[in-house]
Amino acid sequence: MTRGELEACCGDYPMAQSLADVPPTGQRALVAGIDWGGGGTSRTVLVIGFMRSDFAFQVCRYDRFSANEDPDRVIAEVTRRCRQFSVQWIAADGGGNGHVLNRLLSERLNQPDIFYAILYSGSGQEPRREGVLTKWTVDRSATIGALFSRVKKRNLVFPRLAECGPYLDEFACEVAEYDDVNRTVRYSHSATQQDDALHATNYALLVATRLFQSHQESLSYR
Repeated sequence: MTRGELEACCGDYPMAQSLADVPPTGQRALVAGIDWGGGGTSRTVLVIGFMRSDFAFQVCRYDRFSANEDPDRVIAEVTRRCRQFSVQWIAADGGGNGHVLNRLLSERLNQPDIFYAILYSGSGQEPRREGVLTKWTVDRSATIGALFSRVKKRNLVFPRLAECGPYLDEFACEVAEYDDVNRTVRYSHSATQQDDALHATNYALLVATRLFQSHQESLSYR
């Protein structure tokens, strides 16, 4: 994935500051993706976007919180953003700090039915209900590869470059490595770089794609 390919996906619209800045067709279909940070190095990134009728995923807004941010403040700000944009579904990192933070966010929003906790693995499984959350194990390499395919086809749309440029760095830093033993591709990045925006976007894209396909299937049976 090159920086040029990512920049080619940037639109001419600014980061949304309110729900009114989101296209009318997307206002009732917004998905939030969250990659939880912590531990002094990894940042929390929140992305809000929606799947368009042409099956392109449009990012409306990114928010970033430092690794040393008070977790209570992060939860409060993420809750505020989700309410401000009337987010319909949430997809968040289900591992690490997500074990605790997902449940706290779900309690704050009081909408457990809209919450997917995403777990990366070497293979995927169907979502399953576990307590107040829906756990979904996905194939890490396959889903990241699908996201990069969208970039190459320009089916992933970002806000204008002047505002989302720093977030694109967190996509461009990813490197594909071929595992000869398992005959698979593994994505990784340098320890000195961050890729939190990539994963937050991947989580949101996964749920938006699933919901879009479910909707299309329901239409085909009418």
